[in-house]
Amino acid sequence: MTEEKKGVSGTKEWSVASVNCAKGCPHGCWYCYGRADAMRFKRIDSHDDWRRPEIKRKLAQERKKYDGTVMFPTTHDITPDLLQPAYEVLLNLLQADNDVLIVSKPHLHCVQVLCAALDRWRDQILWRFTIGCLDGEKTLLWEPYAPPPVERIACLEHARRMGYETSVSMEPMLDPANIMHDYPIIARHATQSVWLGKMNMVRHRVPIREVKKGIEVKPGMPLKAVERLEAAQTDAQIKLIYKQLKDEPKVRWKESIKKVVGIPLETEAGTDK
Repeated sequence: MTEEKKGVSGTKEWSVASVNCAKGCPHGCWYCYGRADAMRFKRIDSHDDWRRPEIKRKLAQERKKYDGTVMFPTTHDITPDLLQPAYEVLLNLLQADNDVLIVSKPHLHCVQVLCAALDRWRDQILWRFTIGCLDGEKTLLWEPYAPPPVERIACLEHARRMGYETSVSMEPMLDPANIMHDYPIIARHATQSVWLGKMNMVRHRVPIREVKKGIEVKPGMPLKAVERLEAAQTDAQIKLIYKQLKDEPKVRWKESIKKVVGIPLETEAGTDK
């Protein structure tokens, strides 16, 4: 009897391997799974600790050739302070003839530098910029130190002008109620796919802000903002979004949405493009 293969999820939907060059990320996104896991396993003491990244050593080591797409980074981002180590890792991966998916909430300066420096290998690169919504206030609330949506769109335009293939991750959707406004604007700047996904494990990963006598005693997201996001990504709302966008050629669905609408998961890592 043939054993049924388990569906892939998370980063495995996009890649066979994940590579990082730091522990921690300055962007301070409240839903970050890397920060939540680090706190859960006592590797850091606070949210602010995660915002002070620690660069991994041995960056100049030769990278192997992977049997499929490699994703970089996954638990941090490419910020100005991490630009040099990020470049070193990307160079090693590309020189080993890997196809690399670069995923980022992008800083325009970093994208400009990397597009110029890695031009020789641009046919091996797919940029995937995370743009959860186009509402600058919601982005600032959930991703307080990441670049605003207008800068991320500028990065899409720049990478495309430089001859790179570009795509977008709208995971998590930060404003699902306005997806029909945001999607067409974002999609026209991407040469390839636009991925939609829910915010996963919201109450497990997102700390709730606590204020006593007007003083913040526990940093985090306001409860009302969390409840508003949860209400906007119920199964009923996700099914409505799916109905509205399922025929759009650039739309791709992450695991969190596939499970709601009944789309089978891929069984091989890195095959869902």
